[in-house]
Amino acid sequence: MRNKLREIVLTASVLLALSFTLSCAPADDDDGNSNSGKKKSSSSKNNGSSSSKNNSSSSGGKVSSSSSFDVNSQIYKYECGYDYNDEEEYELCQYVAYADSGNVYDYYLGELGTVTNGKVHLDLNSSSDVSEYLEDFLSLDEDEDEDDENEDGEEKEKKPCSEYTKGLEVYKASFQLNDSDNYYVGSLSILNEGEDESENNEILYWYFSKAGKIVCNFNEEVKYELNVKEGWNQIYKKTTFDDEYHYYGVEEYSTKNILTKEVKWFLSWGG
Repeated sequence: MRNKLREIVLTASVLLALSFTLSCAPADDDDGNSNSGKKKSSSSKNNGSSSSKNNSSSSGGKVSSSSSFDVNSQIYKYECGYDYNDEEEYELCQYVAYADSGNVYDYYLGELGTVTNGKVHLDLNSSSDVSEYLEDFLSLDEDEDEDDENEDGEEKEKKPCSEYTKGLEVYKASFQLNDSDNYYVGSLSILNEGEDESENNEILYWYFSKAGKIVCNFNEEVKYELNVKEGWNQIYKKTTFDDEYHYYGVEEYSTKNILTKEVKWFLSWGG
């Protein structure tokens, strides 16, 4: 009888220990994987890989969609003053938000938008008739489509344009800021902040007389890759400098976003 009781107690102890062990075991997730520390480590590794991949894709030379330029946005200006708190006073310059109101103006087209508390509201469609201000986009020779050899049988200079829609005319808007009394304050440009040693980025607005395509390379100094529609087009300009003084460089114009830096509205020559 005593032996029988001992066997019952021993069996109960084993069952209790087994039950405790199962209750402490890690639960499986929906995919049948354990939510243990090993799983967490694997997840962290995957996250790092994903981050690396995303960084790689965003460093390919284009501004990411999260930082794309919003044309209806804040104006900034470069402002300088002096710091007198140091033993030697020095000039302190920084970019600050412009806070006044007025309008965006083009010399020929008139008002192209408003500025409220320093924020632009551009309305290019409000301009007067652009057609009277259109000019030929490129002045190419009339013999552009003729043979590649001249009268002496010598090879002509390589044509700069592989694609060009003839008869394209353009107007290139030039923005300025006028105050609420319509007095000139300064010029407005869409640029990257500061002066980079090797590259500047800019956004321009050009009006074309008709749809067309321009792919040209002028001596590796000025390059166009444009697929434009009739009317206003947003043009991306990237200038890569060959020297620290910004005298020599390559200008690239495209209807695709080729910019590598964030751009903003900047006010210069006043304000």
